[in-house]
Amino acid sequence: MFSALSPVAVVEVLILQRFPYGQNSTFFYLAQKELLRIQEGDVVEVPWRNKLIQGVVVKIKKMMLDPAFWQEKKEFDLGWLKTTPSYFFSVLPSEPIKMKEISRIISKQYFKSSTLLTLKKLADEHLVSWNHFVLSAYSTEAKRRCQKKSYLPLMGKWVNSLRNQSSHDSLLKQEVKNIKIEIDYPMLFLAQDQISFLKSSIEKTLQEKKQILVLTGEKSQTLPLAIKYFFLVENFLTSTPLILSKILPSALFKKTWQETKENHPAVFIGNRSAIFAPFVNLGLIIFENGHDVNFKQWDRIPKYDTRKIVGDLFPTANKIYLSSTPRLEDFWQSPFFVEEKENQGTIVKANIHHFLEAKLRDLPTEDALEKSEVYSSKYSFFYQGEQKKIELINLKIVRKLENSVLALGKKIIEKIVAIFQQKKWVVVLAGHQGWANLFICADCGFIPECPTCGKKMAVSAQQILTCPICGFSQPRLSSCPQCQGSNFRFDNFGFEQIQQELQTLATENQVELLVFPNAKASFSQFLLFWEKLINNLEKPVIILGYTGILPTLFLFRKKIGLSTLVSFDNLLFYPDFRSEERIANRFFSLLTISPEVVIQTNFPKHYFLLRLVQNQYASFFPRWLKERKEFNYPPFTQLWELEVNGYNNQEISQKVNRLKINLEKIPAVKEVLFSLRQIIFKGGRGKLSVLVKTDKEFNLFASFAKNEELKKSFFATRL
Repeated sequence: MFSALSPVAVVEVLILQRFPYGQNSTFFYLAQKELLRIQEGDVVEVPWRNKLIQGVVVKIKKMMLDPAFWQEKKEFDLGWLKTTPSYFFSVLPSEPIKMKEISRIISKQYFKSSTLLTLKKLADEHLVSWNHFVLSAYSTEAKRRCQKKSYLPLMGKWVNSLRNQSSHDSLLKQEVKNIKIEIDYPMLFLAQDQISFLKSSIEKTLQEKKQILVLTGEKSQTLPLAIKYFFLVENFLTSTPLILSKILPSALFKKTWQETKENHPAVFIGNRSAIFAPFVNLGLIIFENGHDVNFKQWDRIPKYDTRKIVGDLFPTANKIYLSSTPRLEDFWQSPFFVEEKENQGTIVKANIHHFLEAKLRDLPTEDALEKSEVYSSKYSFFYQGEQKKIELINLKIVRKLENSVLALGKKIIEKIVAIFQQKKWVVVLAGHQGWANLFICADCGFIPECPTCGKKMAVSAQQILTCPICGFSQPRLSSCPQCQGSNFRFDNFGFEQIQQELQTLATENQVELLVFPNAKASFSQFLLFWEKLINNLEKPVIILGYTGILPTLFLFRKKIGLSTLVSFDNLLFYPDFRSEERIANRFFSLLTISPEVVIQTNFPKHYFLLRLVQNQYASFFPRWLKERKEFNYPPFTQLWELEVNGYNNQEISQKVNRLKINLEKIPAVKEVLFSLRQIIFKGGRGKLSVLVKTDKEFNLFASFAKNEELKKSFFATRL
């Protein structure tokens, strides 16, 4: 006599825990009774290594099972499922295994099954474990509690405050032209000031009952972007756009995440991880400041670039790359831009040189107005229909004439005080953290170096010499080991020194100093900063921060009278082949929000700076293209970084030699560069970076995947 069969399910769960590549990160579990409502994409709690941990359901196979067998053995030979191994993502075990039960369902369909499939494919291509991609979007712990005061009423208050300010140039007042799109665009490059076409594209998408996702590189920009896009499409929205960023408390973030599954038109504002949300009807993706380096995840594995994987996740959605200074390789791959003629928008394909000349020249550029002064040069040109004033101050001469070791010269102080009289705002940008980047002997020029990695030592906020690479620190030198002198000076001042000087200036003039929160600040700190901005609309203030705050201040651009970069030189000589592009991005961002810009530099006659302040940015591209082609850099090649790990120098050297032999066998490899830095050992383990240049279409990951030795010995990432 047969006993009644009961339904159960074999469920494959992706554990939300970091695993090294090559190690299985999915495990099989059983579900019964009320857990049979489980679906692919659900987040569940499962027993793993004697503890409960969260995971994502990736595949389910339901069946009928004898209850007695279920209660007694719980050991299964999965071969009897009579299904191909490809049904599940991991290969079915060949021997019987003891499966545990799923504890509970935490969140329903947190991920779409199609998204999980895409992430699995990307993980295989990038030689990283699958769960690294999933962890980029999901937080297993609620690190920050939900605020008692919701951010939505606050944002409503801010919107009304901005709308009622007579001095504020609201986006609502901008003239909107009738724009027609002649062709469908997979990726469209749009100049930052083309508000009319952007508004038209958004309204068209909302009329089609589709969702819109606005992506930003910085978490701190999500709040002001929500207000900006509310102004753009106020007639279509009853509330502010939904923020989909981990800047929010965990509960609010997950609530917005779930709303992406609702099939109604809405605008979502988020950063990198928002691209993994389970959108059901996404029609338009906008990259705000598409050139931002933070669209690529640099700080952890996997080092994915949102601009590249967005096509895999949402191939049919239209995409707008919003930037007046796009990255050369981005524009090279998709040369489309919008050109408005006689109130009609047309999408035209043209070379990059023509694009930049057309988009950076709103009105005929004036001849550069250079006035001979003791230590400054003045320039002027039209940008976005307004005349902008730019001034370069020679720091070398300032130091001599003023006999000062302060970060801010007297010239800048005088200008700031003059702006206070006009009840305008002053924006001061620091280039880096700490006290100063250089500690140098004024007599012989000696600069202390790190004994571990040879990097020049910087000065921290505690006036201690610190290595920016390995973290080695030591007290400040009392005498120079080279000339025995004691005459030391600082150079290239950082955030702490500038803040101290500005605080003194603000106190003397009875104005408020607003310090922008750093990237790791809590949600409440960003709310407090924005509330202070709103409350000081009619008062002069000083705003101190990094260049990442510039898009945040876009809505307040009519209140800003002066912007200044305390030091331009750390950007000018940054060791990156894109360094000049990054300088231009920051420079034009300054011009967008401020009528006057002052830059302190030791190299005011540098050819790049001179052409930049004379509005000749487009003239750089022929030289950049020539250099990149000659030295094998993108967009003509691909860059790959390999990390060689080991517990001692001998082990690392052996791995490097094997790597050389394997790379020499690959015809597509153009050049291999090894790091000149000394190997740094942390926790008994060291690493050496290797840069590989290959043909544009060559996939180094796929080549490594075929070689078991390479796959286990090295970690590879695309730059």
